[in-house]
Amino acid sequence: MDQPLQTITARKRVAAYWLTGLVLTLFFAGLYDVEWRGSAPLHTNMEIIATLLVAFVGAMALVRFYTQKDNTYLFIGTGFLGTAFLDGYHTVVTSALFRPFMPSDLPSLIPWSWVASRQFLSIMIFLSWYSWHRSQRLGPDSKVPEGAVYVFSAVFTLASFLFFAFVPLPGAYYPDPLFHRPDEFGPALFFLMALIGYLKKGHWRKDIFEHWLVLSLIVGFLGQAVFMSHSGQLFDYEFDVAHLLKKVSYIFVLIGLLVSMYSIFRSAEEGEGRFRGAIESLQEAFAFYDSSDRLRIYNEEFLRLHSGLNDVRKPGMYFEDLVKASVERGTIKEAIGDKEEFIRRRLKQHRNPVGPILRELTDGTWYIINESRTSDGGLVVTQTDITELKDAEAALRDREALTRRILEASPVGVLIVTREGRHLFANERALEIQGVTREELFSSDAGSYYGTPGLRAKLKDELHETGFTPPTEIELVKPDGGPYFVILSSTVTDFEGQKAHLTYLYDITDRKRAEQDLQESQAPA
Repeated sequence: MDQPLQTITARKRVAAYWLTGLVLTLFFAGLYDVEWRGSAPLHTNMEIIATLLVAFVGAMALVRFYTQKDNTYLFIGTGFLGTAFLDGYHTVVTSALFRPFMPSDLPSLIPWSWVASRQFLSIMIFLSWYSWHRSQRLGPDSKVPEGAVYVFSAVFTLASFLFFAFVPLPGAYYPDPLFHRPDEFGPALFFLMALIGYLKKGHWRKDIFEHWLVLSLIVGFLGQAVFMSHSGQLFDYEFDVAHLLKKVSYIFVLIGLLVSMYSIFRSAEEGEGRFRGAIESLQEAFAFYDSSDRLRIYNEEFLRLHSGLNDVRKPGMYFEDLVKASVERGTIKEAIGDKEEFIRRRLKQHRNPVGPILRELTDGTWYIINESRTSDGGLVVTQTDITELKDAEAALRDREALTRRILEASPVGVLIVTREGRHLFANERALEIQGVTREELFSSDAGSYYGTPGLRAKLKDELHETGFTPPTEIELVKPDGGPYFVILSSTVTDFEGQKAHLTYLYDITDRKRAEQDLQESQAPA
C-alpha cells in the first residue's frame, strides 16, 4: 500500500533539514584552517546586497500578511524590514567613507552592529512563533494587535540605531581559543528557540512557507553558533561565510514567500473560476454590486434577461444608471407613465432589501427579484424568470373558468368537496336538488346531508381506495328535514391546488316516490 503523499513530503523535508545542517557543519570542519582574508570593500558590497534583499523579503511578508492576515507574517515582515534598516545602518557606518564620524573603530563597530541586526531578527522570528503559540493556548482574542507589533519593531530598531550612533563600543573579539565572539550566541539562542518552536508547531509538513522558514532558521543558527562565533578577526573565512549564510537565510524566506503567494494567487484564480462556473450554472440571473453600488459580476442569464441594455451595460456601472436606462427604454411595464416615482421606489427597495419583488417587462417576461446584503456592504441580486409559470397560471385560470362554465351548465348536480366535507364548488342544479342557497351550502358540512349516519365516511374511504365511487342510490336530507333520493358518483380530482371529491348528483326523488306509491297501491288491503 502506497504511503500518503503528505507523509512522503514530510519525510523528504526532514531529510532536507538534516542534510542542510550536516553539510554546513562538515563544510566548517573541512575548511577550519583556511587562511582566507576578505576586505572592508567586500564586506560593504555584501551588506548592500543583504540590505536590499532583506528589505524585499520584509515587504513581501507584509504583502502576504495583508493578503490573508496571519500574525506570523506580521512579525516576520516587520522583523525583516527592521533588519533591513539595521543592515543598511551596518553597511553605512562600517564603510570607509563614514568611519571618521563614528565613536567606535571598525574592529568594534562592525561586529556589534552585525550582532544588533541578527539579534533583532532572531527575536522577531521567535516572537512570530510565540504569538501563534499564545493564541493557540489562550484563544484568538489573545492575538497581539497589529499596531503594537509595528510600534515594538520601530522602537527596537530606533534604540539600536541610537545606541551605535552615540555609545563607544568595547572590543568584540576575545582571546578564547574556541569561541572568539561569544556574543554571537545571543541571536543563535533565539534562532534555535524559534527553530524548535516551528518544528513542534508542525505546519512545515504541509505549509511551504514554514518549510522554507525552518531551513532559514537552520542556516541562521549555524551561521551564528558555528561560523561567526569562531571568527577570530575581521574578514576572516568564518566572518565572510557567516555573512554569506545570512543572505542564504534571507533567500530561503523569500523563496517560501514567493511560493506561498503563488499558491494563494493560484488558489484564488481557481476559486474565482469555480465561482464563475457556479454562477453560470445557475438558472437564475445573478449579479453582484460592490459597496459603492457598482456592477461587478454577472452571468449569462443576467445578460439574457436584460438583453435590451447590452449596449450600455458594462462592469462598473452604477445600479441607479442601470435602472434609469431600463426605465428610459420602456422595458419595465410598471414604470410606464410614472418613471420618476418608479425609480425612487426601486432605489429605496434596493438600498433596504426586505423581500422578493415581482417584475413584469413590456415584452411579456416576468421575473422575481431577490436582493441581500453581504458583510462588506455589497449586494447580491438574483432574478428568477417565471414567465412560463405565469403563462401556465393564466392557462390554468382559463381552463378552470371553462370548467366552471361547463359544470354550471350541466343538467346534473355537481359538487366539489374536500375529504373533510368542506364545499368548494356547487352548480345551480346541485343547489336546487339539495334545496339550499349557495351561502347555506358553503357554510355547512357535506356529511350533514346524508340520511344514514356514517354513510359519507364509508363512501369516502371507498373513494380513496379505488379512486371513484360507482353510481350509488342513496337517501339525502334537506335542511328542513325532508328526504330526497339521488344517484351519486364521485371521483378524486385536483381543484384550486388541493385534493377534492368531484361528485355528481342525479335526482331520482320523483321516481322513488312513484315506486313507493305503486308499492302502497299493490299492497293487500
